[in-house]
Amino acid sequence: MSENFVIKGVRLDYIHAERPLPITTQQFNVVFNVSILGNVNTRDNTAEIPFVISVTSNPPVFSLSLKGVLLIEGSNEVINDLVKKLKEGKVPDQLQAIITQFAIFEASLLARELGLPPIIPVQVKPQQIISGKESDLRYV
Repeated sequence: MSENFVIKGVRLDYIHAERPLPITTQQFNVVFNVSILGNVNTRDNTAEIPFVISVTSNPPVFSLSLKGVLLIEGSNEVINDLVKKLKEGKVPDQLQAIITQFAIFEASLLARELGLPPIIPVQVKPQQIISGKESDLRYV
């Protein structure tokens, strides 16, 4: 794209969250699935990019589903180029990152409302940095 687009916001059209089983464990695996759909609505230099987010756990402690649109604005050229790429199944990294970040945030809020422990573990992993001398460890 020759020019950037501006993110105008995210709109949710559907939210479903459930906890079908009682919580018997504090440890479970969480699977995020973010799908960006190719049927983009455009109007007056804006585009509504639909997405579906599903979050499930193993064991099946909870499930979440969100459907919505990412609202962006840009020139006609940028919007048309973006629509073409999405129809080809090519999702720009910036769009994928924004929707994924939104998914994690919303899923965390909904999980809290369901009385679940945090679904995103807060861990500090050492990252090895190689300098001119011996390796130092830095925590990120």
